[in-house]
Amino acid sequence: MEKSSEIGNNLNKSVKINVEKNNGIKERFSYEKLLKSLVMVETPFFESDKIVATVVSQLYDGITTKEIKKIVYECLEDIDGEIANKYLASTQLKVRTSRDTIEAFDLSKIANTLIEETGASQETAFEIATETWKELKKLNVEYLTAPMIREIVNTKLVEYGLEDLRSRYTRLGIPVYNITSLIENGNRDNANMIHNPESIHKHVADEALKQYALLKMLPANLADAHMSGDIHIHDLEFFAGRPLNCMQHDIRTFIKYGLKVDGTGDHTSIAGAPNHMETLMNHTGEIMLAAQQNMSGGQGMSLWNVFVAPFA
Repeated sequence: MEKSSEIGNNLNKSVKINVEKNNGIKERFSYEKLLKSLVMVETPFFESDKIVATVVSQLYDGITTKEIKKIVYECLEDIDGEIANKYLASTQLKVRTSRDTIEAFDLSKIANTLIEETGASQETAFEIATETWKELKKLNVEYLTAPMIREIVNTKLVEYGLEDLRSRYTRLGIPVYNITSLIENGNRDNANMIHNPESIHKHVADEALKQYALLKMLPANLADAHMSGDIHIHDLEFFAGRPLNCMQHDIRTFIKYGLKVDGTGDHTSIAGAPNHMETLMNHTGEIMLAAQQNMSGGQGMSLWNVFVAPFA
C-alpha cells in the first residue's frame, strides 16, 4: 500500500516536470507517451509499470529525453535483451537515409540491402546486420547516416573475409574535404575546364563513374594495370555510359532526310530536310548538341564546306 502511494505521489510530481527534447524544446513529461513506447516494443504490461515507476522516481525538472531513454533501456536490458534492442532501435537510433528522410533504425533493412545488392545469403546477411547493430549500439550519436552504417557493414564484411561482397556493397564518391576544395578552388587537372558550378558538378560525377568502372566494369587485372600506369584507359569516367569517343558526321544524311534529334522522333520534334543555309546551320548545331549527350570526345563533319556550298 505504501509503495502504491509512493508511485502515486511520484506521478503527481511528474505532472509538473518539464522534459527537454533533442531539439531543445521543453514539454511536460507524459506518462502515456512513455507507456506507449514500451507497449510498442511488446514489453510485458506488468514490467512496463515497473519501468515507468523507475523513470518517474528519477525525474527532475529539465531532464532530457536522452536521459529518460537511457533509464528505460537499462531497465529493459535487465528484463529482456531483445526487447531492449528493439526499444533502442525504435526510439533512440534515427537514420538519415539516402532518400533524405529520417527513420527509426531497422536491422532488417541492412540485411535486405545486402541480399539485394550483393547476392548474400539470408543467413550471412542477417549475421552481418546483427554484428553491425552491435557496433552501432556503442555509438553516442544523435543520428546515424546511411554512409556511416554502410561503412560499418563494409568493415564487418572485410572482417568476415567477404571482400567480394564488400566491393559490391561499397559506396562511390569523393570525401567532403575534396568537394569543398573543388568548390573553392576548382579542378586543375584539365586546363580546358573553366571553374564554374557546372564543372564542379561534372567533376564529382566523373569521380564516382571512374570508381564504378574500376570496381564494377573492368576485370581486376585491367583495373590494376590502369591504376599502376601499365596501360591507360582514356576518359575512364565515360567508360560505363559513353564509350564512344570521337566521331565524324556525314552531313549529307541530314541534308537528305532532315533531323531527328533523338534518332527516332519519338521524344523530340522532327525537322525536315533543309532548303536554306540558315536551316542547315541550325541543323548542324543541333546535330552536334544531340550527339554530344552520348559521346565523350570531339566531333567533326567531313567535307563540310563542300556539302554546304550548294546552299550558299
